[in-house]
Amino acid sequence: MSHGSDPPAVNLWSSAEHALAYLAQASGIPRRAEGEAALLECLPRGLSRVLDLGSGDGHLLGLVLAARPDARGVASDFSPTMLERLRARFAGNDRVSIIDYDLDQPLPSMDPFDAIVSSFAIHHVSHARKQALYAEIFDALQPGGVFCNLEHVASPTPPLHEQFLAALGVAPADEDPSNKLLDVHTQLQWLRSLGFQDVDCHWKWPNWRCSLGSDLESPLFSRSDPYRCRNCHAAGVLTARNSYTALLEGAVRTGAPRDRPTNPAIDSDSVLR
Repeated sequence: MSHGSDPPAVNLWSSAEHALAYLAQASGIPRRAEGEAALLECLPRGLSRVLDLGSGDGHLLGLVLAARPDARGVASDFSPTMLERLRARFAGNDRVSIIDYDLDQPLPSMDPFDAIVSSFAIHHVSHARKQALYAEIFDALQPGGVFCNLEHVASPTPPLHEQFLAALGVAPADEDPSNKLLDVHTQLQWLRSLGFQDVDCHWKWPNWRCSLGSDLESPLFSRSDPYRCRNCHAAGVLTARNSYTALLEGAVRTGAPRDRPTNPAIDSDSVLR
């Protein structure tokens, strides 16, 4: 079910009730752990600095930092409930900075990152904002840095979308109105047009997909690197079957940053705790 135009502008994630309802069932999301494992395999071995967009309670960032113990991370969210969970999870952890950031707003200026990751967050913004955010992500990466996104995308057809909801035990009337699902092919084209390289779908369940893009000539990767992602040589395609498809979408940032408005700076050493 490909959505060419934006659904109504609804976002319930500032609501404590909505955030807590998600957290109560997040650990039971089908195949979530498999998608996360695929994402972790695709991280650069020499990762030193990572940004997590829409961190929620910090689950994904915690996995990333455990897999790359020399890395430091910046967690971001705008939900008061999620920010509270982030402060609790990372209390006393000097490897983590926490910022109050809404994906609907321009990405604040920070020192560049080796990797930017996200999990089930970007599909909550409008399609126009998705496209703009991908450009901001490109500019926020070091040359050779990677963007990895485990995500929900639009199903190719309404029947497949209904099958997916049934597999989750969700009635169509109960689907999250905050979802703004877009077909994967459009998003792949956006990434390529920005200058991202080696974008591919590296793991896919019928309802979840994980894809990555990376520059294999980057100093962060080597062809003999034992931590290199499976099938990184084929990076470049985001394909999905169902709307809750988990995508590890990645891209290597190459070349000089493009001209765009300067966003407000955030000192990630002066953070919310």
